[in-house]
Amino acid sequence: MTVLERVRSRGHWVHHVQPAQFIQDRIPTLKKLEDVFGNAHLQLRGWDYPHLPKRGPERHLDHLQVAAEWRWHIETWRLYQSGQFVHYNGLREDWYSDDPPPGMQHVEPGKVLGMVMTLFTLTEFYLFAGRLIQNMGVNEDVHVETTLMQAGGRNLVSFDPDRVPFDPWHSSPPDLVELPRKQVVSATELIAHSSELALDHAIWIFERFNWDAPRGLLADDQQKLIERRL
Repeated sequence: MTVLERVRSRGHWVHHVQPAQFIQDRIPTLKKLEDVFGNAHLQLRGWDYPHLPKRGPERHLDHLQVAAEWRWHIETWRLYQSGQFVHYNGLREDWYSDDPPPGMQHVEPGKVLGMVMTLFTLTEFYLFAGRLIQNMGVNEDVHVETTLMQAGGRNLVSFDPDRVPFDPWHSSPPDLVELPRKQVVSATELIAHSSELALDHAIWIFERFNWDAPRGLLADDQQKLIERRL
């Protein structure tokens, strides 16, 4: 089974960023593309975003590619010379049962969605997207799309024993196969307001899990991530 097939076999995120105007060789060389990626790459918590192995990305005809598997981190991404970025990122919650970290022994695949983990994943994605667009010198509209796949029938959880647990009705309907959100934003907005866009997106998702999330609470958690105070 390929990494992509493993990602798709359970809940996962599909992240997609693309400048509105298609320019095939927007980034003229793969070496330059690696530099653009390196300047956008994030290390805010124990696992980087998107993951970059020590050997670097694979070079293909017109794109860079990485496929990674380690414990509950399963992902694959491509970055094209046109500026298009596509990332398939497995839900960590769905892989804990295979190699559980402390306190996660009873987390079953397809049953829960971590509130803080969702916020952190979205924050990393939007911050990376903004940095990527900035480093490519894009000054036009940008298509931004994120889909949470296999979202149905999950309970919202915090995984933090110091927080008040979510009620059982903070869950998604069983028939919610996917939860897509597509936006067209200016490069300026994406670069300057990436953290706010991530908050908007998280609140949008949580609303569909029957939770009207307090923006201030999420903003505090987000700031801890950005400032590496985890």
